[in-house]
Amino acid sequence: MDTPGAIRRIIEAAIQAPSGENAQPWRFKIHGDTIAILNCPERDQSLYNYKQRGSLISHGAAIENMSIAAQALGYQASYALLPEGPNSLVIATMTLKKASTIQNALYKVVPDRCTNRKVYRPKPLTDKDKQILEKVTYENNAGIKVAYTSDSLSIKELGYFAAANERIMLEHHELHQFFFSHVTWTEAEDKRKNVGFYIKTLELPPPARIAFRILKSWTAARVFKALGATKQVQKQNAQTYAACSLMGAISIPQIDEPTAFVQAGILFERIWLTAASLGLALQPLIGWILLYHASKNKGISLPPQHLAFLEDGYKGLTNIFKNLDGHPILLFRLGYADSPTARSTRLPYNNFMAHE
Repeated sequence: MDTPGAIRRIIEAAIQAPSGENAQPWRFKIHGDTIAILNCPERDQSLYNYKQRGSLISHGAAIENMSIAAQALGYQASYALLPEGPNSLVIATMTLKKASTIQNALYKVVPDRCTNRKVYRPKPLTDKDKQILEKVTYENNAGIKVAYTSDSLSIKELGYFAAANERIMLEHHELHQFFFSHVTWTEAEDKRKNVGFYIKTLELPPPARIAFRILKSWTAARVFKALGATKQVQKQNAQTYAACSLMGAISIPQIDEPTAFVQAGILFERIWLTAASLGLALQPLIGWILLYHASKNKGISLPPQHLAFLEDGYKGLTNIFKNLDGHPILLFRLGYADSPTARSTRLPYNNFMAHE
């Protein structure tokens, strides 16, 4: 069988998965017809990535892309998650076996799926689209659950909680420094680095883009806060987040179980690809939730005001999604929108290949 050619295409699908700050925290080792998927902690050292939880979610998304690609290329893919234990860098091993080709509409949208931060149209989801999304679940359950709300008041509240992330980022020195060190300011710079936030993907209007360049300076950011402008940033971003048709949340049964974060990432990517196949825009709103869990485990030191933002937000999140058991770790918004202005780029295939 043409396993080498198929493996390359399967890994190329994995590379298209989303990751925090577009860090792309993975490497791959090929052993015959088996692919080992490895975590690279050095690629994402942000405070959001406490215990590598954000990266574990990203690995789940990569595994889902690989499984879909394998089916489309005529292979049955079976995988084991964290086969060497929870502290190993080996996130999964995937074994390929020749099988009948399964046409999967999601494979076609793997390269098209992207974060869309634009204001979405004030239009409810069609019943058909909503039913299709609600059928997407994690197989064998494993306690990984998803729930949605289209209630406008709940969405407005969730948008405000999520927008606390940008306010905290602009007010917290280490988060501020990390974020701005990962912004690329021109298309040429973004193509050269292939990691981080390309400024155009943030969908900022021109005046805000100019302000962002000024806010690279921590001194300027402190003045910005003193003037009360960070509150305005939270308010404006909350309005953008609330401009959607639907918000969804994913929960896991155990917050200290690494496998659950990978499984949540698998489900999240499945939902995201399904949304893309329906022509829907999606934006993850995860940062503030990861900060909340990190703060609860003393993984990050925050001032009392910021802790109160996160505590109140998480209580509101769990109250809105009462039907979710366990711990919500993912929030996202869905809707109809114009195509994003720009997309994150990826490092080349060879950058991800590990050698003995």
